[in-house]
Amino acid sequence: TPVTIGYFPAKVGRYGSRITFRVHVTDDADLRQVAFVILDTDKPIRGTMTALTQEGPVPVEVLTLKTAPLFTQAKVTSQSKNSIAANELLQVSQVTGEFLRVISQDGKKGFVRREDVEVVSYGTAYAVTLPATMTSRSSLTYRFEAMGEELLAATEPIKMRLLTDDEIQKLLAQYRAAGRTKQNAQKQQKQKVEEPQKQASKKPKEESRKSPIVVKATPAKKSSTIRIGPLWGGLAIAGGLIYYFMRGKQSQDEDVATLNVLVDWE
Repeated sequence: TPVTIGYFPAKVGRYGSRITFRVHVTDDADLRQVAFVILDTDKPIRGTMTALTQEGPVPVEVLTLKTAPLFTQAKVTSQSKNSIAANELLQVSQVTGEFLRVISQDGKKGFVRREDVEVVSYGTAYAVTLPATMTSRSSLTYRFEAMGEELLAATEPIKMRLLTDDEIQKLLAQYRAAGRTKQNAQKQQKQKVEEPQKQASKKPKEESRKSPIVVKATPAKKSSTIRIGPLWGGLAIAGGLIYYFMRGKQSQDEDVATLNVLVDWE
């Protein structure tokens, strides 16, 4: 059976901060090492990921039992951004309470409830934390590898943007402004529909008997949208980016502080 790496393709991070990467890998007798590999250097840099054996067996692949909502966070009150069809195979990279962080075969990412899936394969969790010195750059291209005597499995290369605090604030400002623009457009649309109805209800009954009043809703004009440039394009929603940054730096540091393994980078 081929080795499977369940991973979350993180494409954004904070410049100059520690970043933890985590994968779930199916167990195999030939497996010797799970590595985090930095590719955009003169020579690939490999670091061994530590096995989190204290967690016991973890799900690596699951199958949806029914159409399952895909959440942006590990709680049912979070926004459901999509759904996964029944009988779809998902890779798992994290277990959070009753939720699993997954990615589908067509690239949908988020959290699903345990009750909506059944486990197909189990394995071991591995993780590594990059020090701030390795994230003090504008971008980072990496992949995960499972090694035996030879390469057993590897993910596709993933490019991560590393954003400064100023860039993050600009992104959040654009996100909030876009949200207000959408809310205002919806409010204007509602007012344009309701106003003719209010005016019609004020006219005398005699006039209403002469001819029926036809209420025609005028569609609201398209609101101006904020154009997100290449730096932000595709990042504002993917992978819960906004949630990640709006939590604040302290809570993010608490996340990565749970695993601060010293790694000899080759």
